[in-house]
Amino acid sequence: MRPVCDPGEFWPVAIACAGGCLGLILLGESIVVFVGPHNLFGPFSIGVFSSFVAVASLIYGGYWILTSNLSSERYRRIGVWCAASGVVFLTFNFFLMVTLPPFLFYLAFGWMRWALSVGASVGLLIGLFEARAIERARVAERLQIKQQATERQNEFLEEFASIVSHDLRNPLNVAQGRLQIAQDEVESEHLDTVETSLERIEKIITNTLILAREGQTVGEATLIDLDVLVDECWGAVNTKNAELVTETLPTIEADPDRLRHIFENLFRNAVEHGGDDVVVRVGTLSDRDGIFVEDNGPGIPPDKADVVFETGYTTTTQGSGFGLGIVARIVQAHGWEIRVTTGDEGGARFEITGVTVANQSISQVGTG
Repeated sequence: MRPVCDPGEFWPVAIACAGGCLGLILLGESIVVFVGPHNLFGPFSIGVFSSFVAVASLIYGGYWILTSNLSSERYRRIGVWCAASGVVFLTFNFFLMVTLPPFLFYLAFGWMRWALSVGASVGLLIGLFEARAIERARVAERLQIKQQATERQNEFLEEFASIVSHDLRNPLNVAQGRLQIAQDEVESEHLDTVETSLERIEKIITNTLILAREGQTVGEATLIDLDVLVDECWGAVNTKNAELVTETLPTIEADPDRLRHIFENLFRNAVEHGGDDVVVRVGTLSDRDGIFVEDNGPGIPPDKADVVFETGYTTTTQGSGFGLGIVARIVQAHGWEIRVTTGDEGGARFEITGVTVANQSISQVGTG
């Protein structure tokens, strides 16, 4: 039993102590009765066995309350149920004993002790059932509130995505079209700067839509051959002269569309920060279940490891700051975990753990 440091824990401790005291009284009674001059084994033994069960339930019940996940707010009510039931059953048996008095004091005392023990244990049982019912009701209520909040958030995000998709993309498309006409008619470095800025705006809009529509849950998970998916994602990114090196990768369970976002953003991040000729490696972890994506670029300083996944964080003027934020959200939505470390060649190494592999353990598929 853990040490009592919360005044609210008085009730379960009191229940266990009451059970212990009643147990000691029962032990003393048994010694006196069984070694005494009167042969009371028959009438007394029934009360002994039933009292033993009641006493044991009080001792264990008090301990169980402290070690369970019941809120301490429930302790007092459980204690009141236990005490009130014991007193009520004791009072009932007292009047019954007055009506049908026992012929020996031993039996009278044992009767009262038995009534208190059984009544208290029954009250403890009722209190526990009630406490569990209240806890379940509160958990259900919290889940319902959380679900409603999630639904409201999803509605807001969908509305936001609609606004971004239509109200921002439409004027952007007009601006890009007019810019193309202007570039055909006039040669100016200022127009090139405008084109770069418009492309950056389009990239921010695209990433914002991805963030808004990812939500906190994933779609139906399917079996995905990572060897195939990684090659497809590499081909979908402007990798310039970068090189991809992959180990034999496993088949995993995931949302395929969102998994593509993970690899595409990690590849894009490696090229943007590691240079045109960066080498990117993808493999499986050797010491635990997981996948890594590693490059030989400049890496990420240790003091920045906690902020690189924050939405909007970027170290370049061309970056949107959304890429790694998107990766982190998709990883979390799958129930996985991601961390950034330093690779073998000093570059950035992203490790994703908790991945569900089909039919085999990731650690048996490759090394990394």
